[in-house]
Amino acid sequence: MDSTIHFPKPLRTGHAIGITAPSSGVVVESHLQRLELIEGQLRAAGYGVIEGKCLRADHQHVSGTPQQRAADFTALWNDPQVGAIIPPWGGELLIGMLPHLDFTSLAATPKWVMGYSDISTLLLAITATTGIATAHGPGLMDLVRDQVASVWETAFEMLGSEAGARFSQRSFERYQVDYIPYEAQMDAKFNLTEPVEWKRLGDQTPCRFSGRLIGGCLDTVVHLAGTPYGHVPAFLERHRQDGVIVFLENCGLAPVEVVRSLWQLRLAGWFEGVRGLVLGRSAGPDVSGVGELGYREAVESVVGDLSVPVLIDADIGHRPPQMVLVNGALARVEWSEGAASVVQRFI
Repeated sequence: MDSTIHFPKPLRTGHAIGITAPSSGVVVESHLQRLELIEGQLRAAGYGVIEGKCLRADHQHVSGTPQQRAADFTALWNDPQVGAIIPPWGGELLIGMLPHLDFTSLAATPKWVMGYSDISTLLLAITATTGIATAHGPGLMDLVRDQVASVWETAFEMLGSEAGARFSQRSFERYQVDYIPYEAQMDAKFNLTEPVEWKRLGDQTPCRFSGRLIGGCLDTVVHLAGTPYGHVPAFLERHRQDGVIVFLENCGLAPVEVVRSLWQLRLAGWFEGVRGLVLGRSAGPDVSGVGELGYREAVESVVGDLSVPVLIDADIGHRPPQMVLVNGALARVEWSEGAASVVQRFI
């Protein structure tokens, strides 16, 4: 098996950003205004903007048929002007377009794709199937210029990194629970109010672990297990020498659904031989009280017995800001007393 990870060419000013919606499209007027604001900021920063056909439409949760969305994504991927594809956001039903993508063809011309939520369904499928690195990070609608916590600068530094680069991030100080709607403030930044604290299950001593990253949004990637697009056990086998770190984040699953989903992945072999697990802050419903099953208890009940570090409430997912984690990158994670660092190498 080929254990090589293929890193796309770096994004440079003068390149175009391709914008398509592989899941939900943009149709609400305030959302369209936000999209156009960010497109203008990208142009001012020296990037071109090329919109796909499946962007400014949405019907029954998707921007087009599975065939249309796959064709639109492929057209941007194959466009030599496009240096990176950044969808506006995620959604619910991206999975239906996967059988209409020619992954063998995509493998011939690696290109950066960045996003999270349902976009991670596509990211994981690309990396697991082709070995091309993909970026789990902010969607385009989060990339307003002068975004707090240096989110814009971090995202474009990563997208502009050469193969062989070293990319470092530290845990943030505060995170968002309540967002500022675009209707109230078109250039709204993240509303960071809550203190960040990465937690470790079980052993509280400082830890360090390393391996190739693979993961995404638990709500959606769980449905890739056992399919040709989510063969994470094969990824684990290919990268056994380097080790693997699985990262996951929860958008909307209740604790009992978190338990079922994590068990599905564990039984499918996704955690077999991993060096560590990193789970993001949960944006799903939670409970508290004696005898209740909360998010932490849900995670602990499934993976608490693993003999590797398990970190939760990490800076990934639906309670921003979030780090950019590159599927396929060789990462070193260090944790101590609620703070963490992640150093990724593009080798």
